[in-house]
Amino acid sequence: MRPSLLLVVLFAAFTQPAAAQIVFHDDAGMELVAEDARVDVLASELKFTEGPVWIGAQQRLVFSDIPASKLLQWTEADGVQDFLVSEQANGNALDAIGRLLSCQHGARNVVRREADGTLAVIANRFDEKLLNSPNDLAVRVDGTVWFTDPSYGLGKREAEQPLCGVYRVDPDSREVVLVQKDFDRPNGIGFAPDHRSVWIAVEPSPTNCAFGGADGRTLFVTARTKLLRIEVLVGAATMPAREPAAEPRKDGEKR
Repeated sequence: MRPSLLLVVLFAAFTQPAAAQIVFHDDAGMELVAEDARVDVLASELKFTEGPVWIGAQQRLVFSDIPASKLLQWTEADGVQDFLVSEQANGNALDAIGRLLSCQHGARNVVRREADGTLAVIANRFDEKLLNSPNDLAVRVDGTVWFTDPSYGLGKREAEQPLCGVYRVDPDSREVVLVQKDFDRPNGIGFAPDHRSVWIAVEPSPTNCAFGGADGRTLFVTARTKLLRIEVLVGAATMPAREPAAEPRKDGEKR
Protein backbone atom coordinates (compact mmCIF):
# COMPACT_ATOMS: atom_id res chain seq x y z
CA MET A 1 0.00 0.00 0.00
CA ARG A 2 1.45 3.39 -1.00
CA PRO A 3 1.64 6.07 1.72
CA SER A 4 -0.80 8.17 -0.33
CA LEU A 5 -3.44 5.50 0.19
CA LEU A 6 -3.12 5.63 3.96
CA LEU A 7 -6.56 6.23 5.38
CA VAL A 8 -7.35 8.55 8.25
CA VAL A 9 -10.32 7.67 10.44
CA LEU A 10 -12.31 10.56 11.84
CA PHE A 11 -13.44 9.27 15.20
CA ALA A 12 -14.69 12.30 17.13
CA ALA A 13 -17.77 11.73 19.26
CA PHE A 14 -18.19 8.03 18.35
CA THR A 15 -19.89 6.30 21.26
CA GLN A 16 -21.37 3.38 19.33
CA PRO A 17 -20.96 1.75 15.90
CA ALA A 18 -21.59 4.39 13.25
CA ALA A 19 -21.35 4.89 9.51
CA ALA A 20 -17.72 5.07 8.43
CA GLN A 21 -16.18 8.51 8.14
CA ILE A 22 -12.99 7.97 6.21
CA VAL A 23 -10.74 10.37 4.34
CA PHE A 24 -8.20 9.26 1.73
CA HIS A 25 -5.16 11.10 0.42
CA ASP A 26 -5.73 9.39 -2.94
CA ASP A 27 -9.07 8.51 -4.58
CA ALA A 28 -7.75 5.01 -5.29
CA GLY A 29 -8.01 4.41 -1.56
CA MET A 30 -11.75 3.93 -1.96
CA GLU A 31 -10.92 0.49 -3.36
CA LEU A 32 -9.83 -0.55 0.13
CA VAL A 33 -13.08 -0.05 2.02
CA ALA A 34 -16.69 -0.91 1.15
CA GLU A 35 -19.13 1.97 0.77
CA ASP A 36 -21.12 0.72 3.76
CA ALA A 37 -18.09 0.12 5.98
CA ARG A 38 -18.65 0.89 9.67
CA VAL A 39 -16.36 2.16 12.38
CA ASP A 40 -16.88 -0.03 15.46
CA VAL A 41 -15.78 1.41 18.80
CA LEU A 42 -14.35 -1.55 20.72
CA ALA A 43 -13.32 0.48 23.76
CA SER A 44 -13.45 4.10 24.89
CA GLU A 45 -12.46 6.25 27.86
CA LEU A 46 -8.93 4.90 27.79
CA LYS A 47 -6.05 7.28 28.51
CA PHE A 48 -3.91 7.30 25.33
CA THR A 49 -3.82 4.20 23.15
CA GLU A 50 -1.03 3.23 20.75
CA GLY A 51 0.88 0.38 19.17
CA PRO A 52 -1.71 -2.24 18.11
CA VAL A 53 -0.29 -5.60 17.03
CA TRP A 54 -2.26 -8.68 15.99
CA ILE A 55 -1.18 -12.07 17.38
CA GLY A 56 -2.71 -14.44 14.87
CA ALA A 57 -1.91 -17.65 16.73
CA GLN A 58 -4.02 -16.42 19.65
CA GLN A 59 -6.57 -14.36 17.67
CA ARG A 60 -5.67 -11.54 20.04
CA LEU A 61 -4.92 -7.83 19.59
CA VAL A 62 -2.37 -6.32 21.97
CA PHE A 63 -2.02 -2.53 22.29
CA SER A 64 -0.63 0.09 24.66
CA ASP A 65 -2.30 2.53 27.02
CA ILE A 66 0.73 4.75 27.55
CA PRO A 67 -0.17 6.89 30.61
CA ALA A 68 -1.62 3.81 32.35
CA SER A 69 1.76 2.02 31.92
CA LYS A 70 0.16 -1.18 30.70
CA LEU A 71 -0.49 -3.31 27.66
CA LEU A 72 -4.12 -4.19 26.98
CA GLN A 73 -5.55 -7.06 24.96
CA TRP A 74 -8.72 -7.47 22.91
CA THR A 75 -10.42 -10.68 21.79
CA GLU A 76 -13.79 -11.19 20.17
CA ALA A 77 -14.92 -13.30 23.11
CA ASP A 78 -13.72 -11.18 26.03
CA GLY A 79 -13.35 -7.65 24.70
CA VAL A 80 -10.65 -5.40 26.18
CA GLN A 81 -8.79 -6.59 29.27
CA ASP A 82 -5.51 -5.85 31.04
CA PHE A 83 -2.60 -7.84 29.60
CA LEU A 84 0.80 -6.80 31.00
CA VAL A 85 2.37 -4.04 33.07
CA SER A 86 4.80 -1.87 31.09
CA GLU A 87 6.97 1.21 31.51
CA GLN A 88 4.78 3.42 29.33
CA ALA A 89 5.02 1.13 26.31
CA ASN A 90 4.14 2.78 23.00
CA GLY A 91 4.73 0.92 19.71
CA ASN A 92 4.58 -2.89 19.60
CA ALA A 93 5.50 -5.51 16.99
CA LEU A 94 6.23 -9.22 16.68
CA ASP A 95 9.57 -10.65 15.66
CA ALA A 96 9.98 -13.55 13.22
CA ILE A 97 9.18 -16.18 15.87
CA GLY A 98 6.28 -14.33 17.46
CA ARG A 99 7.94 -12.66 20.44
CA LEU A 100 6.46 -9.31 21.47
CA LEU A 101 8.67 -6.25 20.98
CA SER A 102 7.82 -2.91 22.61
CA CYS A 103 9.15 0.64 22.65
CA GLN A 104 8.94 2.02 26.20
CA HIS A 105 8.77 5.76 26.85
CA GLY A 106 9.29 5.48 30.58
CA ALA A 107 12.30 3.18 30.44
CA ARG A 108 13.73 4.81 27.26
CA ASN A 109 14.31 1.42 25.67
CA VAL A 110 13.21 -1.26 23.23
CA VAL A 111 12.42 -4.59 24.87
CA ARG A 112 11.55 -8.16 23.89
CA ARG A 113 9.34 -10.48 25.90
CA GLU A 114 10.82 -13.95 25.86
CA ALA A 115 8.82 -17.18 25.75
CA ASP A 116 9.31 -17.66 29.51
CA GLY A 117 7.92 -14.19 30.25
CA THR A 118 11.22 -12.49 31.02
CA LEU A 119 12.01 -9.09 29.54
CA ALA A 120 15.18 -8.55 27.48
CA VAL A 121 16.40 -5.03 26.67
CA ILE A 122 17.64 -4.99 23.06
CA ALA A 123 18.29 -1.22 22.83
CA ASN A 124 18.54 1.63 25.33
CA ARG A 125 21.63 3.60 24.30
CA PHE A 126 23.34 4.98 21.24
CA ASP A 127 26.88 6.35 21.31
CA GLU A 128 26.95 5.55 25.04
CA LYS A 129 24.05 7.94 25.71
CA LEU A 130 20.49 7.07 26.73
CA LEU A 131 17.86 7.12 23.99
CA ASN A 132 15.13 9.77 24.17
CA SER A 133 11.83 7.87 24.29
CA PRO A 134 11.52 5.11 21.66
CA ASN A 135 8.15 5.50 19.95
CA ASP A 136 7.41 2.98 17.21
CA LEU A 137 9.15 0.04 15.58
CA ALA A 138 9.07 -2.37 12.66
CA VAL A 139 10.87 -5.66 12.01
CA ARG A 140 12.69 -6.07 8.71
CA VAL A 141 12.90 -9.39 6.87
CA ASP A 142 16.52 -9.80 8.00
CA GLY A 143 15.42 -9.74 11.65
CA THR A 144 16.75 -6.27 12.46
CA VAL A 145 14.46 -3.97 14.44
CA TRP A 146 14.03 -0.40 13.20
CA PHE A 147 12.63 2.20 15.60
CA THR A 148 11.95 5.92 15.93
CA ASP A 149 13.19 7.94 18.89
CA PRO A 150 11.44 11.33 19.23
CA SER A 151 11.39 13.29 22.48
CA TYR A 152 7.63 13.13 23.20
CA GLY A 153 8.01 10.79 26.15
CA LEU A 154 10.89 12.51 27.91
CA GLY A 155 8.71 14.73 30.06
CA LYS A 156 10.97 16.76 32.34
CA ARG A 157 13.93 14.42 31.88
CA GLU A 158 16.96 15.79 30.09
CA ALA A 159 17.71 14.52 26.60
CA GLU A 160 21.11 12.92 26.15
CA GLN A 161 20.83 12.44 22.39
CA PRO A 162 21.52 15.59 20.29
CA LEU A 163 18.77 14.65 17.81
CA CYS A 164 15.60 12.62 17.33
CA GLY A 165 16.79 9.74 15.20
CA VAL A 166 15.67 6.58 13.46
CA TYR A 167 17.74 3.56 14.47
CA ARG A 168 18.37 -0.04 13.50
CA VAL A 169 19.31 -2.66 16.08
CA ASP A 170 20.45 -6.23 15.63
CA PRO A 171 18.54 -8.05 18.40
CA ASP A 172 21.32 -10.64 18.78
CA SER A 173 24.41 -8.42 18.95
CA ARG A 174 22.42 -5.44 20.37
CA GLU A 175 24.38 -3.14 18.04
CA VAL A 176 22.43 0.10 17.50
CA VAL A 177 23.00 2.05 14.26
CA LEU A 178 21.67 5.53 13.43
CA VAL A 179 20.03 5.31 9.98
CA GLN A 180 18.25 8.69 9.72
CA LYS A 181 18.83 11.98 11.53
CA ASP A 182 16.99 14.52 9.38
CA PHE A 183 13.52 14.32 10.95
CA ASP A 184 12.22 16.72 13.57
CA ARG A 185 10.27 14.12 15.54
CA PRO A 186 9.99 10.79 13.67
CA ASN A 187 6.97 8.78 14.75
CA GLY A 188 5.35 5.84 12.93
CA ILE A 189 7.52 3.48 10.90
CA GLY A 190 6.80 0.59 8.53
CA PHE A 191 8.29 -1.28 5.60
CA ALA A 192 7.03 -1.52 2.04
CA PRO A 193 5.80 -5.03 1.14
CA ASP A 194 9.16 -5.91 -0.46
CA HIS A 195 11.11 -4.39 2.47
CA ARG A 196 13.25 -2.30 0.11
CA SER A 197 11.77 0.99 1.35
CA VAL A 198 10.96 2.20 4.83
CA TRP A 199 8.19 4.73 5.48
CA ILE A 200 8.43 7.15 8.40
CA ALA A 201 5.46 9.40 9.42
CA VAL A 202 4.25 12.69 10.99
CA GLU A 203 1.58 11.79 13.52
CA PRO A 204 -2.11 12.18 12.49
CA SER A 205 -5.09 12.08 14.86
CA PRO A 206 -5.33 8.27 14.97
CA THR A 207 -2.16 7.14 16.70
CA ASN A 208 -1.55 3.78 15.01
CA CYS A 209 -3.14 0.85 13.19
CA ALA A 210 -2.71 -2.87 12.58
CA PHE A 211 -4.29 -5.50 10.34
CA GLY A 212 -5.74 -8.57 12.02
CA GLY A 213 -8.82 -10.74 12.36
CA ALA A 214 -9.36 -14.29 11.19
CA ASP A 215 -8.88 -13.40 7.51
CA GLY A 216 -6.42 -10.52 8.02
CA ARG A 217 -8.93 -7.99 6.65
CA THR A 218 -9.81 -6.19 9.86
CA LEU A 219 -8.09 -2.86 10.48
CA PHE A 220 -7.70 -2.04 14.18
CA VAL A 221 -7.03 1.64 14.93
CA THR A 222 -5.84 3.14 18.20
CA ALA A 223 -7.24 6.66 18.43
CA ARG A 224 -6.01 8.24 21.65
CA THR A 225 -8.82 7.34 24.09
CA LYS A 226 -10.46 4.74 21.85
CA LEU A 227 -9.90 1.44 20.09
CA LEU A 228 -11.67 1.21 16.72
CA ARG A 229 -12.29 -1.54 14.19
CA ILE A 230 -13.00 -1.29 10.45
CA GLU A 231 -13.58 -4.15 8.03
CA VAL A 232 -11.57 -3.55 4.83
CA LEU A 233 -11.27 -5.20 1.43
CA VAL A 234 -7.54 -5.96 1.58
CA GLY A 235 -5.20 -7.60 4.07
CA ALA A 236 -1.73 -6.89 5.36
CA ALA A 237 1.31 -7.66 3.25
CA THR A 238 3.18 -10.79 4.27
CA MET A 239 6.87 -10.92 5.19
CA PRO A 240 9.04 -11.50 2.08
CA ALA A 241 10.34 -15.05 1.80
CA ARG A 242 13.92 -14.04 1.11
CA GLU A 243 16.36 -11.34 2.13
CA PRO A 244 16.18 -8.27 -0.18
CA ALA A 245 19.27 -7.60 -2.26
CA ALA A 246 19.79 -4.06 -0.96
CA GLU A 247 19.24 -2.00 2.17
CA PRO A 248 15.83 -0.27 2.22
CA ARG A 249 15.83 3.35 1.16
CA LYS A 250 13.98 6.06 3.04
CA ASP A 251 10.80 7.16 1.26
CA GLY A 252 11.69 9.89 -1.22
CA GLU A 253 15.41 9.04 -1.27
CA LYS A 254 17.00 8.34 -4.66
CA ARG A 255 18.34 4.84 -5.26
